[in-house]
Amino acid sequence: MIPIRRMVLYLPFTIFLFASYIGAELNGAGQNDVYGGSGPLADPAQGQPKDSMAFKIIKGSVPMNAVTFHCVGIFEPSFCKVSSVISDELAVNELAFLRKRPTVYHKEDPITRDKTPIPSSEPTDRRKFITDVRSVWITEETIVAIKKLGFNSMKLSFGYWVVDTKSGFSSPQEFVDNVMKWASLYDLGVFLAFAAAPGCQNLHPITNCESTVPEWQNEFNRKQSIEVIKKVTGVYKKYTSFMAIGLLHEPSTEGINNEILALYYTEAIRALQDLKFGGLVMINPLVEKRFDSADIKFWCGFVAKQPFVWVAISSYLYWDALDTEEQLTKEIFRRASFFRDNKACHIFVDEWSVALKPNLSKDKLQALAANQLSAYSEASKGMIYGPFRTTTDKKDTALFSYESAVAQGILRKNAKMVVRA
Repeated sequence: MIPIRRMVLYLPFTIFLFASYIGAELNGAGQNDVYGGSGPLADPAQGQPKDSMAFKIIKGSVPMNAVTFHCVGIFEPSFCKVSSVISDELAVNELAFLRKRPTVYHKEDPITRDKTPIPSSEPTDRRKFITDVRSVWITEETIVAIKKLGFNSMKLSFGYWVVDTKSGFSSPQEFVDNVMKWASLYDLGVFLAFAAAPGCQNLHPITNCESTVPEWQNEFNRKQSIEVIKKVTGVYKKYTSFMAIGLLHEPSTEGINNEILALYYTEAIRALQDLKFGGLVMINPLVEKRFDSADIKFWCGFVAKQPFVWVAISSYLYWDALDTEEQLTKEIFRRASFFRDNKACHIFVDEWSVALKPNLSKDKLQALAANQLSAYSEASKGMIYGPFRTTTDKKDTALFSYESAVAQGILRKNAKMVVRA
């Protein structure tokens, strides 16, 4: 066993060798040709009806105008609220929710001081509860409704457990199957986003680990991730609604750089090429470098010769430390300029939501929402609003979701995007 002190001495040399290997791989293929001269992805004409919406979005004749659905492929208790049963206090991820014992409260008699247990509203069979939530979260009627609202596609996130029945998670496969089937029936495209990879590079609350943990990129986990992507693609490529697959959710700069990330994307894209996948492939830059004018040049170069590989840029202002109308407006206009300046690049807005700040009036929130919609319409390939809903409780007035923002009059119903030339 190598002593820790000696391992530390070897670490810089190991990193140098790994970086040299990555550089050789990328230089051999050419930064602008991730396939090493082996050709592009299969043309979508081979697998999609030419009159389908998925085909039109893939070919670029129609911009993507999508909405995100949580809770179907990945169950997030903080987003998947049913009345008051699920709350942030119960659990931050599915595994914690499944393992948590119901809290027992007691009512005390003021005279005898006897304590009587109060019936809990928390579910006793939590796995069944998650299945029941999924069965009502998105139905065939939901698909019809979002199409009437003007959306032409939708995004579903999935984790590695969608094809791993021994993972400990509740299986979402039946519900993802239904969405793919209904979307095909009503002519909507579906973007399946790999958002929880082995090794914790994912939506970090989901698997009880931090998104900055770099273990996802070790050789074993990287290969496991690519196998998951291959299996999911193999299962769903039969559906005409299968429009796109995402390779990783918002990778972090912790222990990683563009070259390492590009190598993973190269390996995954080559695997999809071998499967003759005819849809779009979505890649994410490092999340800390969103809207970085210098960084985006690397990724625009990466996808330049591949029309079916798009760059995803998430654009939430919900979480940003921008409190005043002036600060928010300035940032929205900056992002609009970013998309205009990179119009020639295959970029789409991978989820945005209205900028909600409690100190702003309804009129100001409406103006900010309109400015956001206008700004993100500058993205060359379209946009995704997310999430569509965060609760089935009609009395919930949380404005984070599309349904709530429309219900409160912050976002105009049927607000369609128009890509500017």
